[in-house]
Amino acid sequence: MTHDSEHDAEAAKPTVRTQAKRQVKGQTQAALIPTDLAKQFAWFGVRLVVSYSVVAVVVDGLSPLLEVLIARGARNLLASVSSPYYLKTIEWVQEGFAVSTWIGPLRDGFKLPSLSFIFSFAIGYVLALPGFLGAAYWLRALAVVLTSFFVCSLAVAIVSDARLTAALGQLEIAMQPAWRASASNFVQFYLWMLTVRLYPMLMVVLLTWESGAFRKVPRASTAVRRFRTVAVASLALLLVIAMSFDPFAERRIERVEAESMTERIEAIALTTPDLGRGLVKLAEHMHRQRDTRGALQIYRRALDQLEGAERREVLETYNRIHESFKEQLLEDSKARRSQRARPRR
Repeated sequence: MTHDSEHDAEAAKPTVRTQAKRQVKGQTQAALIPTDLAKQFAWFGVRLVVSYSVVAVVVDGLSPLLEVLIARGARNLLASVSSPYYLKTIEWVQEGFAVSTWIGPLRDGFKLPSLSFIFSFAIGYVLALPGFLGAAYWLRALAVVLTSFFVCSLAVAIVSDARLTAALGQLEIAMQPAWRASASNFVQFYLWMLTVRLYPMLMVVLLTWESGAFRKVPRASTAVRRFRTVAVASLALLLVIAMSFDPFAERRIERVEAESMTERIEAIALTTPDLGRGLVKLAEHMHRQRDTRGALQIYRRALDQLEGAERREVLETYNRIHESFKEQLLEDSKARRSQRARPRR
């Protein structure tokens, strides 16, 4: 063998070695995304689109009933952690949620259009997972439905609490601790991010891991089995809460509704030292809304809470409005008598 031949052979060795390395590297890269897994992802994407579309249509069709149930759940949640005199009700009326309190006609309304996505996406995702014929599949789906309903009810309860606290705050009536008002405002500010972003992402991660989708496992691991046990226990707890809170909240509402306005004011005064000033502001608000009869009622309750010069000033206002109200009633009475006295043709 000549010197040149030996040199060529030596030069060829790195090339062969390099080709072998490239071949191994290519095989490793190909193994990262197996063909079967890629097909599985693609097929799951199709199922997810179909499942979410069907669920969204069904949820939209059931929206009136669903919104009523969510409002009921929100009322029960908020009533369970509040004074009986704080919340009157949360209800679904005219394409929006309405929240009211027992003090006067304090009422606020709002809309949460994102609830449809919150409810539909998680359910659509869990129904797109494999295992349609297994009991775990349907138990998982039921758990997601209840969890989504709980999240939606909690979102409505948080917004209602923030709105009601703000309305009472304008009247200088504090029926909730300051820390709770701050917490409600904070969560309401980040509510869209927590519900529309964090909740779906968390459900995707948990459901994918728990179901064993996209990975071959002969049997569930210990961690998965423990998670399923906790999930079933949580599901049972949610059912108990849903069944017990509704009659509890209903009894509280009926009890407060049976009380007189005087009894309600006395109960609220125990936690609100300056309730008199708040009642005066409420009466002024009602008078501006042309509810003179209601305003006079609240003025009378405010006089019981005030003293000194402040009470005398409010009493003068009350007497002035009362005289004007009596004159208006007298004029209306004369007009009705005059109308009845006209001969019929």
